[in-house]
Amino acid sequence: MLLGAGEKYRLFSGRQLLHLAVCAVAILLYITLHELTHGAVMKACGASVRYGFRAAYAYAGSDAYFTRRAYIAIALAPVALWGVLLGVLCAVLPAEWFWTVHLIQTVNLSGAAGDLYCAWRTLRSPRDTLVRDTGTAMTFYTRTH
Repeated sequence: MLLGAGEKYRLFSGRQLLHLAVCAVAILLYITLHELTHGAVMKACGASVRYGFRAAYAYAGSDAYFTRRAYIAIALAPVALWGVLLGVLCAVLPAEWFWTVHLIQTVNLSGAAGDLYCAWRTLRSPRDTLVRDTGTAMTFYTRTH
């Protein structure tokens, strides 16, 4: 589209800027809530938890040893909990907010890729496996047969 003399091209409307700002803040909040969810399940399993941030990621970690079942719950809790909650929000919020919430849901699913891999890896390990996840490193312990 060609603009006539004196016309200004506006890159974003005020409403679009509001959606972008809400989305940016919500994604940062989501990352924090994701790790707090891991931590809450770790605590429910009786572990003490520490949280931290690295350059590329946030984490919840513990020096505890978790059973396979417990660790799978720890790994999948955020994607399950926030997936359901964000899905409900997509359904009930006004249509103009759908894509904002959907983008956060996309961050939820893509951010959980490592959690899904860890759950899959844990499921493939022997039943007596214990998992230690310090937040920056994981170790799988199993008896030698």
